[in-house]
Amino acid sequence: GGRGHDLVRHLVHGVGAEHDRLGAPGFQAAAGRRQQRAGVVPPAEVLQPLETAHLHGTLDTRLLRWNLEEAQHPLELAGTALWLLALSGEALADAQLATFKRNAANQGKVCDVGLWRYSRHPNYFFEWLIWLSFAIFALGSPLGYWGLISPALILYFLLRVTGIPATEEQAVRSRGDEYQEYQRTTSPFIPWFPKPSRLAA
Repeated sequence: GGRGHDLVRHLVHGVGAEHDRLGAPGFQAAAGRRQQRAGVVPPAEVLQPLETAHLHGTLDTRLLRWNLEEAQHPLELAGTALWLLALSGEALADAQLATFKRNAANQGKVCDVGLWRYSRHPNYFFEWLIWLSFAIFALGSPLGYWGLISPALILYFLLRVTGIPATEEQAVRSRGDEYQEYQRTTSPFIPWFPKPSRLAA
């Protein structure tokens, strides 16, 4: 009910943005308060579609005002559980990437450890799950189905426009054959078991 609206509103305004695993100038993937505090300013072509989706995300929380039930709806509980899982997964992916980059021996190499072994973009994936959790939470309200617009837009932009295509184009230029092999063996988005590599160990 009202408690659910307050929670989702807090989560939406607290959502951090994607971190660019390549560290290439001009490819900081998205923005939010967390990266603004860190002094990262993403390019406008990335911000614009995500800001559009954020407007829909804000709509998600407004739709919850229509839920006047005192008890938590099961979908609100499911959305909260998914949000916790997604936030933890994104934090883990970011931490693994940061640890990989701090090792001087990994300079110029493709990060394929931890979650990055199972997805080429686990940070994108878990960030999208955060948006999906908002939509699931909103479904606990009578008009909550409108909230499905947000994760649908985010997914489209990540997969087809400003997310994975731009990031991987730069990755192939900077990492060459190693990244192309990584593309061949590793799921682009949803974590899954990798295929055997053709490169010699």
